[in-house]
Amino acid sequence: MCTAITLQSQQMENFFGRTMDFSYWIEPGLYVVPKNYVWTNILNNHRFYNYYSFIGIGQESDGALGFFDGVNEKGFAAAALYFADYAQYAMPMIHLGKKPVASLDFLHYILGRCGSIEELNIILQNLSLIGLPDPITQTVAPLHWLATDRSGQCQ
Repeated sequence: MCTAITLQSQQMENFFGRTMDFSYWIEPGLYVVPKNYVWTNILNNHRFYNYYSFIGIGQESDGALGFFDGVNEKGFAAAALYFADYAQYAMPMIHLGKKPVASLDFLHYILGRCGSIEELNIILQNLSLIGLPDPITQTVAPLHWLATDRSGQCQ
């Protein structure tokens, strides 16, 4: 189980931290992803591009790059958190006209496209998260996410 926290100091400085209590062997690396970077959604090979550059901790596996956490050039930060038995995703073929994004790609998607919690809320209205087996556990990872922005808002 992973945990995360955000807080704002009296000087209006924002802090974001997380644990990664994960019982599987991982080999994370530090990645800098440039603005306008084009990447492929593992769900359906749809190509997305990033509006913002970001730096993140992630892992490349089977040719796909998945992120655990990161922060972008706008001060928007987010983390993917593992919490067994508490995730539910849309079925792969039933996403009711919303843009399907693999749960494993969601962090990359929002770090590259959101500059604030307000922007995240707009994006979420038209997005359908689809669970796919990850290459580490070979199961659909029970993920949830925490995001915060420069103002200190979080979701």
